[in-house]
Amino acid sequence: MTRRGEEQIIVKVRKRIFYGWWVVIACTLIAFCASSTRHSFTMFFPSILEDMGWTRATISLALSIHMWVYAVGAIFIGRLTDRFGARWVMAGGSIFLLLGLCLLSTMTFLWQFYLYYAVIAALGVTSTFIVPNATTARKWFTRRAGLAVGLVTFGAGMGTAAIWPTAGILIESYGWRHSYLMLGVALGVIVALLSIIFVRKDPESMGLYPDGDLESSGIKSDNSAVVHKVAWSAGEALRTRTFWYFFFAYGILGFGLTAIFGHIIIWGMDLGMARESAGFMAMLIPLTMAFAGLIGGPLSDRVGRKPTLYIGLALQIGMFIFASALTTSAELIVFAVMWGIAIGLALPVWTPFLGDVFGRASVGSLFGMLTFSIGMIGGIGPIAFGWIYDNSSPHSYDWGFITASILCLIALFLVWLISPVRKGIALNVA
Repeated sequence: MTRRGEEQIIVKVRKRIFYGWWVVIACTLIAFCASSTRHSFTMFFPSILEDMGWTRATISLALSIHMWVYAVGAIFIGRLTDRFGARWVMAGGSIFLLLGLCLLSTMTFLWQFYLYYAVIAALGVTSTFIVPNATTARKWFTRRAGLAVGLVTFGAGMGTAAIWPTAGILIESYGWRHSYLMLGVALGVIVALLSIIFVRKDPESMGLYPDGDLESSGIKSDNSAVVHKVAWSAGEALRTRTFWYFFFAYGILGFGLTAIFGHIIIWGMDLGMARESAGFMAMLIPLTMAFAGLIGGPLSDRVGRKPTLYIGLALQIGMFIFASALTTSAELIVFAVMWGIAIGLALPVWTPFLGDVFGRASVGSLFGMLTFSIGMIGGIGPIAFGWIYDNSSPHSYDWGFITASILCLIALFLVWLISPVRKGIALNVA
């Protein structure tokens, strides 16, 4: 073949859409559905409170248990994703999503609420949410890992934004029981189809290279970390201090994150909003989070992971302090927008950052461990906020926000301690 013919073939190969982008699109849509499953809780909260006669702390405990089950499950889901890929992990998770939500439509006792939402639905969310989605996107990309994971985060944010008004309309039209049934069937079937048809383990499983390169790109460095061809195993990474800085920094951020998503609708109603208005107000958080994620991921590709995290975490601290003093629905709207931006800037950075430091091979297992941390600590948030509200006079969430701001400050310090680790040279560079 002539040289000109060879050049034409290379051009055609380069023009073909890299399959990794199809994987990212599927993971983004699956994250949309998983996020909708978890955060539908917030919109159903007032109806369950009214119909069942349970206290806020009792209902909030379901979200706390959900987060704890999610946390423990994430360890195993991360390992399964690394070993077998996310395709069948997500397909299996779709069954739990469908069952959990559909069974909620039949509950009459508190134990059923805990079992259906806090256990069965939680297993579905664990198998279809950030751990398999973000790690799979990370495995398909290196240079554009921030963008790929940012898109998945965008899907998660949009899922939360969409479910609140959608659930509100369904509840008003059909009641909360029938609404759970319809959501269960729709979300479960969509996740099953997307995962089976589009999701694949990694580029190597299809004879490809990350980013669509025609050959391996070797070693890459930027101003936040060093990426090596030699990948760390999960066990090796766990023996470094650097990983535990990741673990606790990511984990303690869950306290305020989960509490706000669990109480935001009823908090707005406390400030005088109708439930529908509170739903649209709350929708501002995931909307701004989703679009900020499209900025935060690519920004971390360009300026570094740590500077991007500093910005997001500092903004979160400011918003928690602001939340502890707000008294009007207008101020709550400002909080919703700014806090959503703060979360969105930081959230898509963690998985690429892990991959930068420890390589792609075990990023699922390692991110599963981080998710265990955020689930266990974050699971305390909803019930703590509920208890604080029920036992304060006058009723308020103020001390919850003060606690969340202190924890976020600690997380920022731990991020500052994170440094690259060179395998075979030193277990940690502090």
